[in-house]
Amino acid sequence: MLSIFRKSVIVWLIASGSVLSAYSQNTLSISGIYANGKLLLEDEALYHNDTIAFSIQDELGNKIEPSSCVWKFQCLDTTSLFIVDKEINNNEFILILDSLHARADLLKKIRFEGDSSVYFQARILCSGQTVFGEMFDLYFPVLLNLLPSVPTVKIIDSKYVADTTYSIVTVSILSDRADGYIFIQKQYDGHDVYLLSQNVSDPNNFSFWSMVDVDKTEFIIKVSNNFGYTLSKSYLLSDIITSIENVIDDNPISFYPNPCNDILYFKGNSNDVKNLTIYDIHGKLIKEINSKNLQFIDVSDLPKGVFLICVKCKSKIYYYKLIKK
Repeated sequence: MLSIFRKSVIVWLIASGSVLSAYSQNTLSISGIYANGKLLLEDEALYHNDTIAFSIQDELGNKIEPSSCVWKFQCLDTTSLFIVDKEINNNEFILILDSLHARADLLKKIRFEGDSSVYFQARILCSGQTVFGEMFDLYFPVLLNLLPSVPTVKIIDSKYVADTTYSIVTVSILSDRADGYIFIQKQYDGHDVYLLSQNVSDPNNFSFWSMVDVDKTEFIIKVSNNFGYTLSKSYLLSDIITSIENVIDDNPISFYPNPCNDILYFKGNSNDVKNLTIYDIHGKLIKEINSKNLQFIDVSDLPKGVFLICVKCKSKIYYYKLIKK
């Protein structure tokens, strides 16, 4: 019944049709039709990209064209008053819901048992006069589902970083009606707490690396949408990791010296290496190395800090921590 959306919400409010007879207040109603021809029900939820044509109809379901009418779109605020967000004095207008400027803390949120979504109560009103001089004042109740859903995380892959106490984790972040994703990692090292924040460009395949001490590694996922609403959820790494592949045994590759200043030497068979890349602690690609005749890596252009070396071989992928002095 409900369609899930991203980006803009466009609702067409259209009053059109032909006049058949004289009307009274009790014989008129507002009708809403989706673009696919489906009838909109009262108290149904509206989402992004829902295009709905609203019209005035008589008791037989025929559209009528009033001589004049005023359309209003209203949201219920926290004081139980309907505040007017849009008002148009035409028989026809386009209402773009993502242009509303009502603040989230001013709108009254509605939750239903067994439904994790958050809704806002709203209504569409039309008042005016028919061509026969009959006055009418009609309204149609709807719900708005504008908030992104609470983010959930699905583990895709996780591996130990060879010869270190770190792991690299790849996850999928899921949230309906979300346009932006922010990942905040919270690591504990003795008495110090490190917060690392980054924007997530691909929520379906997002990688980060962290301390293997998963009970002390927490991360926060924040999701937002173009209405300016944000929801977040905190996770312990131990809550989502089900298995970690240990790639330390029989490791044919190593790097030295580590920590290093300028030159990092490679030890192993370079013919087995298909690709070698270096990432920063946020998972951003910093450097891609030509693995042909690989003997050493010039890291003089890297700033001081900790990096991750990813070595793709013919049969395995290895991860190494690099400390640049």
